[in-house]
Amino acid sequence: MAELLRVEKLCAGYGEAVILDEISFGLEQADSLALLGRNGMGKTTLLATLMGATRRHRGKMTYGGGDLASVPPHGRASLGLGWVPQERDIFASLTVEENLTVAARPGPWDLKRVYALFPRLQERRNLSAGFNAAKMAQARSTNAHNVTRRGRIPVTGLKNVRDAVVLPEVAARKFAHEVALS
Repeated sequence: MAELLRVEKLCAGYGEAVILDEISFGLEQADSLALLGRNGMGKTTLLATLMGATRRHRGKMTYGGGDLASVPPHGRASLGLGWVPQERDIFASLTVEENLTVAARPGPWDLKRVYALFPRLQERRNLSAGFNAAKMAQARSTNAHNVTRRGRIPVTGLKNVRDAVVLPEVAARKFAHEVALS
């Protein structure tokens, strides 16, 4: 398979602070990579760096064979790279389906594919997303150890991703074997 993403000797962080020091890896299309580590080890910084939200001090990042470091953050989404952050930011006044389609663009992540991966979203597609978020928060607070509640994937941005998707840690562990991006 063709190489999709390559990171070589990447050093990056926030301002002058270096958080990532000499990180290297490569991924072919349809590959998965799990970032594991304690809090503060640089997992989120790596994801933010790939999306262009940190300062790259040195090192090389290529995506689809092209230099990713030279592409501005908004251009990385146009290339097909997407990040679904762990936050649960939604448009509370819209329905679940409206949240999935509000920023839709052509690509393989149509509603049918999203609903196949997350059937509960299809069941709730016409409900207010704000109502669902409030109900989920209530359920989380009454049963904080219920992994099915804590492990929900925030998929608001998933529909726009063509080639790669970066999921939060809990979701990545749960669904890495099920998500085919080809």
